Amino acid sequence: MSFRDLGLTYLVDETSIQIERSPVEGGQRDARTTERSVFRLLLTGLDDSAIVAVEDPKKFNAAKQVRLEVIDEMTAEVEAAIQKEFPDVEGLEDQLTQLEQSVEGAGLTFASLQTSIRGLLTEKLDLARSIPDTASRLDEVNLHINRFEQLQEIYTSDMDRLAALEEAGFLLGLSSTRECALCGAAPSAQAHAHDHQDISLVREAALVEITKILRQSDELSAVLVTLQDEKSRLDEELPMLAERLGKLEADIGDLTPLAAHSQSDLAQIIAARDHVQRGLALQVQRDELSRRRNEYEVAKTTPKADRPDLTLVGSVTYHFAQVVSSVLQQWGFPGEHHVSFDDGTFDLKIDGKARVANGKGVRAVTHAAFKVALLLFCRERGLPHPGFLVLDTPLLTYRDPLKSPKFGELEDDELVLAATSLKDRFFEHLASLKIDAQFIILENVDPPEGLEEKAHLEVFSGGDGRRGLFPI
Repeated sequence: MSFRDLGLTYLVDETSIQIERSPVEGGQRDARTTERSVFRLLLTGLDDSAIVAVEDPKKFNAAKQVRLEVIDEMTAEVEAAIQKEFPDVEGLEDQLTQLEQSVEGAGLTFASLQTSIRGLLTEKLDLARSIPDTASRLDEVNLHINRFEQLQEIYTSDMDRLAALEEAGFLLGLSSTRECALCGAAPSAQAHAHDHQDISLVREAALVEITKILRQSDELSAVLVTLQDEKSRLDEELPMLAERLGKLEADIGDLTPLAAHSQSDLAQIIAARDHVQRGLALQVQRDELSRRRNEYEVAKTTPKADRPDLTLVGSVTYHFAQVVSSVLQQWGFPGEHHVSFDDGTFDLKIDGKARVANGKGVRAVTHAAFKVALLLFCRERGLPHPGFLVLDTPLLTYRDPLKSPKFGELEDDELVLAATSLKDRFFEHLASLKIDAQFIILENVDPPEGLEEKAHLEVFSGGDGRRGLFPI
């Protein structure tokens, strides 16, 4: 629903206000149901969302026949597929059970082989990383051993040199109190480049250095022992790692064909199971098509007695008719103001006479009363309404036949209405309403005096004045 659907509620042109049809209808036959539903929504606040559409019997039977033909064609295709692919259709359930068990067993076998291969591959990867690391470490150990052995030889050479120096100092110290072996000079008469104290200091320094080198040599010997032990271990470990790597590769080579064969067996079993499942699915499809065909076969259109009642509730139309009666009474409409609603025509009866059975001017006034009463009815009950109303020429009765020859002479009921003060009371009533609403009246008659104090008056003219609602 959109705002356009409410057009007849708030906008009444010169032709519609006097025409011989219900005020809620626009004249298009295919729009009548929608227009009446909109009017029913305004009066009740309830829409038709819960109503289920009823198919036309001819269309229903034609659609039913088409559905049956389509189902028969689909059933024939399913039956042909079953006969072609599944000669032993009765044993499919047992086959499926056996194949499910086989799939489970083959799946476990394949999974076990995959797990074993993955474990071997992981170990192989670790070995592939460990062997180069071990070989590299062995090379480092050998290099350290060679260098430390060379360093040990240097330590030994240094200690031999220092030992000779210490021994020479010792010997020189012994000869310092004796006569010279060459010339026989007394010790007091001998002259030396270095005194005995310097020789003693050199000898002591040599002893200290020997002690220090000896300690470093012992430490180096301990390191060499450790490196020799590690070298021995690496020499033994490296061939073992290589041997283990070779065995792993052999084991992987043995398991790979077994895993491939197991995977192939599993795929074949799964394909066989899927084939059997397709056969069972075709059976289910055939049974479902048969069930649906039976449903369509016995389906019938909705009886008229079960169709939804789209008429208005009598109590609602009664109260609406009373609001129309009140409006006519306040306007001074002639008669007893007994108003009722006709469910068949969705129009009013006034004093027992159909509204459309009156003359043009009376139809225009009663149409205006219908629309004004609808706005008042919705406002009093808190129901939705656009809140404004545009009426074009509602007081057609007060026309001058000489100035408006296209409408013809006044009829008898129009003459009676023209003799009343309805024209003035019409404007006074609309201006006196204390509701949230707006009325726009387009008329050729002069409004009553003093109305400009209660309403906005605008004169339209084909001459120099304003020509219409929308300025040029």
